[in-house]
Amino acid sequence: MAGDASKSQPNTPTIGIPAQDFPEQFSRRVPKGSRIGVIWWQSVPGPEADESSRLPADPDEYARMLYTAMHSMDLPDLDYLFIELPPETDRWMAIHDRLRRACSR
Repeated sequence: MAGDASKSQPNTPTIGIPAQDFPEQFSRRVPKGSRIGVIWWQSVPGPEADESSRLPADPDEYARMLYTAMHSMDLPDLDYLFIELPPETDRWMAIHDRLRRACSR
């Protein structure tokens, strides 16, 4: 399955928000009337989230669970998928690469 684009890019429009901005930006960026999925690791999403999945704060565990979380949130009844981005440190760089692809449209 190497190179399978469906593994790295959800069909649901996906928006990444840096963790430090997530609490403020998330509620402002959710379009009214939209069904929303959220993948988060630090900031509990508000009532705007119809579905959510929490990932661990450890980069290795986060990486191991990321595709499963994106796949489980890529539901036909969701209008958008928001991802709380992890820190931009060396330990998280490979994950940021995957998330950039997932959030590009």
